Amino acid sequence: MAAQTIAIATHKGGTGKTVTAMAVGAAFARAGQRCLLVDMDPQGHSTLGLGMEIDDTAPTLRDFFHEPPLPLSRVIRETHIAGLHIVPSNIRLARVAQALYMRPKREEILKRGLQPLRDQYAFIVLDCPPSLSALAEAGIAAANLIVIPCQMEARAADGLVDLLEVISLINDHESGGDGVACTLGKQDL
Repeated sequence: MAAQTIAIATHKGGTGKTVTAMAVGAAFARAGQRCLLVDMDPQGHSTLGLGMEIDDTAPTLRDFFHEPPLPLSRVIRETHIAGLHIVPSNIRLARVAQALYMRPKREEILKRGLQPLRDQYAFIVLDCPPSLSALAEAGIAAANLIVIPCQMEARAADGLVDLLEVISLINDHESGGDGVACTLGKQDL
């Protein structure tokens, strides 16, 4: 059975997005489900949070998005949690992310890259950056489900509206897609 792909996405930082992505990935792995966590944030907080030390020569998500692309299977690393693997990220992803805006069908790149891995994992969790960037678009387009951690305050609601508009545009743009289910969550204050 092909993996379910879950994007953890927000337009605002500090909502618990990365902690949610790591907790969900670890929970699946501890329940005996193989899980791949893709750290799509150039800050690399999921990578750091799972104790991964990335030197300048180690492959990261940047190498997948860079031309020529390195297959994701060559970027995956094991974590200290059995059954949880990660596609690590670091600040080097930032430059490639800017270049993504110029690439045709940029929102489909990650979805195509994950396709060969979908039979190897029960779940793929995408820790998207806290923005409406090309990386966030790619994560949203690759997902079957989007979880949006959101604080219950006016500015967060404005960001939520913007994110929902992007999701709608991506769904409208995809030809023959199933669409994406959205789950709205409340962060405990």
